Amino acid sequence: MAHVADAVEKLQQGGITVSLFIDPDPDQVKAASKCGADFIEIHTGNYADAQDWSTEDRELDRIENAIKLGQKLGLGINAGHGLNYANIKRIAALGGVEEFNIGHSIISRAVLVGLDRRSRHGHPDPVRMKILVTNDDGINAEGLRCLEQAMALLGEVAVVCA
Repeated sequence: MAHVADAVEKLQQGGITVSLFIDPDPDQVKAASKCGADFIEIHTGNYADAQDWSTEDRELDRIENAIKLGQKLGLGINAGHGLNYANIKRIAALGGVEEFNIGHSIISRAVLVGLDRRSRHGHPDPVRMKILVTNDDGINAEGLRCLEQAMALLGEVAVVCA
């Protein structure tokens, strides 16, 4: 855990807000806090993949407990993975989450209905989105530039490359 805390500190010294992607597990929430993270992003994949109501309810309880513990520890709370327009409703109703990451769902749906029709198909707010485009192929990758240009029609685009 010390190497994670060191990395968090170095990033913060550079003016970067740090969020750690964790499972909705109390030990992981506490560890993120001890490492000095500013935010946690709670992994919602098990909730999103639940095959029955009992499993979904159990995962929702885990997420709710992680949100509450994170807030108690002073962490900002984000959540994501596998979320879409339908399954996000129960998590959003819990409150306490500053940002939901459902970009994959938005883009997947856009393949079917078109990016320009996004606001008429499930997204209630026609305000321009803030869009983060990332990849690990380098800043000069042709696909990255094409995606950046397409997304610029919908909102403010930031590009980050590894």
